Amino acid sequence: MAALVAGAPSAREKTQLDRLVSAARVASLIGQGPPPFTLLRPDGRRVGLSDLTGHVVLLCFWMTGSPYTAQEMPGSLEKVQREPRQRRFTVVAVNIKDSKEDVAPWIESRGLTPVVLLDSEGVVALLYRVRSTPTAFLIGRDHKLVGRALGARGWAGGPTRELIEYMLKAS
Repeated sequence: MAALVAGAPSAREKTQLDRLVSAARVASLIGQGPPPFTLLRPDGRRVGLSDLTGHVVLLCFWMTGSPYTAQEMPGSLEKVQREPRQRRFTVVAVNIKDSKEDVAPWIESRGLTPVVLLDSEGVVALLYRVRSTPTAFLIGRDHKLVGRALGARGWAGGPTRELIEYMLKAS
């Protein structure tokens, strides 16, 4: 009988997480380490992914010109960001290649609250192999990837919400 690795999820937990990832139509990346990065917010403050260790993170890559982003960010991403804030859940919206002068008014005009970061050269998007927007990654409290979602999603309800709730409850 194989020994379990200390800190690894039990077979039951892994099966439950796998089931939820599949139901949410998210490509499984369970257990992989996310590429580290540090980027600037529009106000000039630096934020690194490592600053969010211990949080469940929804890392969303987007562009101001994307009609899908214009639909998803003010809708489901904003709603899911506001609800579990007290439970160490953070939406990080990484803008790809737009200028600070374009991003700041876009965010302000929509009253959005996610942590917005600027990837003006697209370097972080390349690290994550982002080829279209929106593309989102779920990262667990253990700072490990859970999955990748391509295209706009209803993050605030249904199977994707169930997946996030499970991740929030996991130790």
